[in-house]
Parts: sequence; structure tokens; C-alpha cells
Amino acid sequence: MINVPINAAETILEPFWDTGDSYPGHQKLSRLTPYRITYGLGAIAKVHDTWNGVRVEIEQQSEGTYAAELERDCEVNIGSYDVFRIFAAVPREIELEIHGVIDGEERLILQSQGNGATGEYDGSLSGTRLSRIRLRFRKDSETPLSAHLYWFGLANADRQAELEAMESPYNAAWEGCFRASSDLAPEAGLYTDAAELEALRHKLAQEPFCSVMAEIRSEAEQLLLSQPEREIGVYFPFPDRRFQRERDYTRADLARQMETVAFAGLIDGREDLLRMACRMALSAAHSTYWCESIMGVMPGVTWHHRSFTEYTVSRACATVLDWAGSLLTWHGRNIIMDAIIMKGLPRMEADFRTMDYIYDNNQGFMFNWGRVAALLVLVRRYPRYESAIVQAERDLEEMVASCVQPDGGILEGPVYWTAICQCLFPTLQLLARYRGKTLTEYAGATIRSLAAYGLTMLSDQGPGLRMLPVNDSPHSGSGALGINPFPVSMFAGLSEDPAWQRAYTQLDVASLGMNRVFFCLMAPERQAQSGPVVPDGLLTLEHTGQTSLWRTTPDLGRIHLHVTSGPVYFAHSHGDRGAFILEVGGTPILIDRGILTYNNAYGSEMRKSRSHNLLQPEAEGRMQYDQPAEDSIGGKVLQAKLQDGMFEYCTDTTAAWEPNVFERCTRSIHSDSSYVYRIRDTVRYVRPTASSFRLNTYGLVSRRGDRWIIREGNIEIAVIPENYTPVSDFCGPDLIGSQRDQHGEYREVNQLRLYMDRAEAHDLVTRIEISRVESEVVSAEEEAE
Repeated sequence: MINVPINAAETILEPFWDTGDSYPGHQKLSRLTPYRITYGLGAIAKVHDTWNGVRVEIEQQSEGTYAAELERDCEVNIGSYDVFRIFAAVPREIELEIHGVIDGEERLILQSQGNGATGEYDGSLSGTRLSRIRLRFRKDSETPLSAHLYWFGLANADRQAELEAMESPYNAAWEGCFRASSDLAPEAGLYTDAAELEALRHKLAQEPFCSVMAEIRSEAEQLLLSQPEREIGVYFPFPDRRFQRERDYTRADLARQMETVAFAGLIDGREDLLRMACRMALSAAHSTYWCESIMGVMPGVTWHHRSFTEYTVSRACATVLDWAGSLLTWHGRNIIMDAIIMKGLPRMEADFRTMDYIYDNNQGFMFNWGRVAALLVLVRRYPRYESAIVQAERDLEEMVASCVQPDGGILEGPVYWTAICQCLFPTLQLLARYRGKTLTEYAGATIRSLAAYGLTMLSDQGPGLRMLPVNDSPHSGSGALGINPFPVSMFAGLSEDPAWQRAYTQLDVASLGMNRVFFCLMAPERQAQSGPVVPDGLLTLEHTGQTSLWRTTPDLGRIHLHVTSGPVYFAHSHGDRGAFILEVGGTPILIDRGILTYNNAYGSEMRKSRSHNLLQPEAEGRMQYDQPAEDSIGGKVLQAKLQDGMFEYCTDTTAAWEPNVFERCTRSIHSDSSYVYRIRDTVRYVRPTASSFRLNTYGLVSRRGDRWIIREGNIEIAVIPENYTPVSDFCGPDLIGSQRDQHGEYREVNQLRLYMDRAEAHDLVTRIEISRVESEVVSAEEEAE
């Protein structure tokens, strides 16, 4: 253990984030190696490496003891420090206790209950020599939970206060950086040029663009009062709480702000706004690093959070150089260009040369946007960057071929389909303009095929258009995901499917977020079309494994059944192969909770199979069985058809589960009525195993005779075992984090579990009937049941 100073006040002793799973398949050092790991009497727990830290999973714990303990010897001089600090994500129901042997005496250093999110936990410290440290975890809940450890270290409270009180020496003058006069027009023509400005301004005077521009102008006016020079620091703020300190997390996001201010200044011909954008870019250029925290640059550590921050800052600075660069002297422009060349491009190029996996997922599309924008600004002055642009185009072609599945789907889920589209289309626009083509000419058939996935993953929940929270779906809003209008507008212009014009007509542009500027730049004008975006019927992507069925009823409105299967991707996939979602009249009844935000301490549990609508194999005396993303092949859709009102579906998910659980696992769904669905689970275990049929809901769950009832408003779901009798059941809250429903309200997730005894095989048919009840109020008798 090395006590590594990270600034004048703090050190890091244990960089757990730089651990053995960071580079799968390679002999990466595990930071757990020096630790003696023990588990409490009767506890079922597991301590293991993950890609960005150490996870402590607690399945079960006996009363009066602890679940897991990590202990190691060390030799650390602590004489000038008075704070012990650990950076971790700990659920509220887990207590963290840290003891140390200091100057030969064992002392309690820290004892704290988790706060449910990622953050710093501090304990007091005194003495001169730390020779042993022990971390102990207890949980006070019957719910399986896990904590995530990133690092721990030391601090000197007085020196830290002095460090945080230091002010930036830079000010608004930026001596030698601004010209006395200039033309207010784009310099590089990345997205638009001077000749196109008037046509763009005319478009932006029409709806829906003028409403979006009103928001942009309002924010830009407020940002005129900001002082970006105060934000200059060692690291660049990036909104990801997993890796960022409290002191940096609340700092201004200059990258997003400078694009907003620059665009408003460009459209309205306002030099004051363009000057502010330049000040923001100059301030960004003066940050020591373009990564978000010490975790990306600590000596002796090889882990890095890829180029998420670097691509964002590079893209924003390149955009400002185009739209506002005419205000800058050679010196001012060169400061920003030099920062792009030295702090942005090297990290992005390193990822493209060394990280093969980014060609298969959203990350490559993100980083390439920043890389291409930067290169197109630089190539005007430094023509030798042309070869790098050619390479970026080749990389883009490879990414599209690798990431987009034969049926137009992707494997990471709707959130990352959105992320890909948000970054892909501006990149295509940049390259198309550079090559003298239109976006329509430059975008190939594979890119257009992505439209199919977006429609298949649509939710019926309102308000507005939303997507199903399948796979990692980080959100702080409602239970379904607000679909971003930017990719919708792009497919409305590129796809021949009229569904996208209907979607574009109906969407709420208020959910644009970071894409407001590029929506205004690139979106076509609307061609109003009415009717449901997706008409009744079946959409299925058999290779990707996503299937949606819509049918309209006279009394309940649209009933939407979605079933998930298909290949598993190592990042962002959940244990949901074979799981289904049911929406009735726009209300989520049987839900997939996705996850909340990545800094939420309950997220790792929400990913697991036991949190989905599945037949769950029940482990005894060990960690619960799961569908692991890392080691799983996934599921395969064997049948998905709708013919003469009859829906037939079957998927084989045997290979989705961890090894040595199932010899065979299939799920079939049969429905000849919009109101009735028969779920058939046919399984054969490697050894006799208990099982539970699980459903998740916001509704109230109760038992009524031989059936179980889920009530949500005036919608009632009857769950009826047709050919089996459960040995026991559970109806109640699943305590793995509360969720927001479609109205944005926090609600408990309730779970129904129907348990079956150990057996070598099951062939279970569970009927689900949907009906409307007159009263939305649940009677006292029903609630008591």
C-alpha cells in the first residue's frame, strides 16, 4: 500500500478502481490480492473485482454478526493527516465500519450508514503509523444488497480548506486573445456557413424551432452573467457522480454552456454572446486535464474512464472556434487548438487504437464526434490532419458494421440507441459537408436501419413519446424514458417509414436536453401527420431479440406486451432474457425498472434476473443465480408471429443463465385475446432446484383464492397458475430502491413471487388476465388479503 499524494492536502492509499477486471482477459493487477477476505457466520456474500472498483455483495446475513470483512497489513505514515476518507456507493441499509491499527493500537476510524448514492465518507484520524486496516460490512435488511468501493485515502482538513479557498488567477480580459473587430460568421463551416445563415434563421423562426431557440436564448442571457474563469481547475467537470468529487460535481459544465452561448450569438449576430463562448473555451483550455478526476491520471494507475470528458470538451471547443473564432487573435485561437491537440485528441486516439470494444458499442460513436469536430477545425491550419480524418471515417464504417445488428437493432438498450444516434448524426453531418455531400447521400442503409429499433422499443406511457426502460436505463425522470426529439427528427428526414413523421409531429421538444443546438441546426421542418406512431400489430427484431405487440381494446385502450431476449452484450445488459413488460391504456402494469442513475447504490441489484419478470431459479446456501452479462451468450427468439389475432412467441434462454443451472430453459407466450396471456415456462435443471415465478409492479399485490391480483388504478391483473400450485408466495415491496412512475412520482416497486419446491424439471403455465374494475380504490378487505 503506497500513500500517493494527489494534491497538497490529500492522498490515495488504495485505488480499488484500478482493479483486475478493468481489462478482461489480461493479467491486470487485482487490488484485492493483499486482502484477507472473511465472511460472517451464516452469511452468504461475495467480494470481487468489477470494471471500476470492488463490489461487496450481501445475499444473507445472520443477526448479530457481519456479512463481509476485508483486512490487510500495511506500513503508512499518517502523521500529517487527520481525516480518513473512502469514496464508495453504499445502500442505506448497509453499515460500513473501518478499523485500523495505529501506533500498535486498534482504533475505530469510521462507522457510517450508507446514504444510497456514491460519495465520500470521512472518519477522524490521529497518530503516526498505520499498520493494519479492516473494512467490515453489515446490512440491516432482508433484501440482497451490494456496496461498491472506489478508493480510500487520507486528508489534512486545514490544508484541504485552504486548497478549496484558492481562487483562479484568470479574469475576463484574456490579454492578447481578442481582436479589436471581426466579422460575426462561421470560420470553418462545420455545420453551417455564412451563406446558409439566413435560411437557418428563417427556419428557426418557425415552430417547433422558435420555442427551442427561446430556451437557448434565455439560457445564453443568464450565462452572460457567469464567470467561467472561476471554473478553471485541475480537472474538467463531467456529470458522472461515480468518478467525480463533491467539490467538482457542482462546477459548471462549460462544454455544454459554450455551445449554447455560441449558437445563440451566431444566430442573433451578438458579439457579447460569442465573446462569452470564447471565454468559456479559453477557460476550458486552461484546465490542467480534460478528465473528470484523479482516477484518470493517478501515477501507477492504468485505468481511465475512456474519452467521455475529452470528446465533449474537444467537440465544444472546436465548435466555438468555428462559430466565434473570428473574435480571437492567432494567440487566442492557438491556446484552444493547442489544448485540443495536447489534452483532447491523444486520449481519444488512444481509445481508438487500444480499446477494441468501443467499436461495438455507443462509446466509439461518442468519441468519434469529438474527434471529427476537432480534426475538421485543425485540418484548415494543419493539412497533415487529413490522414486522421480518413482514419476516423474508416473507424466509423467499422463501428456501424459492428454495432448495428442485421435487423437494425443494437444490444445495449434504448438509452444507448439514443446516445448512438445523438452522436452519429452530427458526425455524419460534419463528414458529409467536408466531402461535399448531403446527409442523405452520406448516410448508408445500415444507418437508416437503426430506425426499426427505435419503433420496437417505444412505450405507451405518457406524457409524450417514451421508450421502454430495458437494459441499463439511467434516468431521474419517469419509469419510461423520454425519447429524445433529435434522433426522431433525423429519422423523420431519412426513413421512409411514415411512423417517424407521426412521431416527429407528436413529440415534445422540451426533452431535447443537450441536443437543443444540434436539433435546431439539423432537424427538418415538420410534415404534420396524425394517428398512433406505431399502429396495432407486431414488431419483432428476432436477431436483437426485442418483440412488441400492440392491440387496442374498447374498454382498456391499447394493450402493449414487450418481450426481451437475444444476445447479451457485456456492457449495459440486464438479467432479463425471457422477461416481459405489460402496459395497459398507457399505464405500466408489469414493469422493468431499468436502473435509476449510475451513482445509485442499488443499481447493481436492479440489473439482476431476480428483479425482472422471470422464472427465477432459487439458490440455497449460496449467491442467487443470475443471467450474467459478462459470461452469457444470451437468448434466442425461436418464434414471434401474429396471425389471425393469435400471438405465438417462444424464446430459448438456456445460454443466458450462468453455467450449470439449466439443461434447458424456454419461455413461450400464447395469446388469442388482448385480455389473456398464457406464459409457459419449460425448464430442466442440472440438479433439483427450487423456483419462483416473479412479477414486478407499481400496483398493489394481493391473493384472492387460487389467484393473485395486481391492482393499478382501475386496471386489474389476475395471475392464475393453471397447472401447478405454489408451495408459498410473497406479495409486497421489493426493497431494491424506489422508482418513479410515468407521472414522475416516487413509488415502491412491489413484487409477486410464486414459489415451487425443488425439482429436476418444470412445465408451468401461468395465465394472466386483464380486466377493468369500476373503482380505483382498493377495499380494506382486499388490502388485508
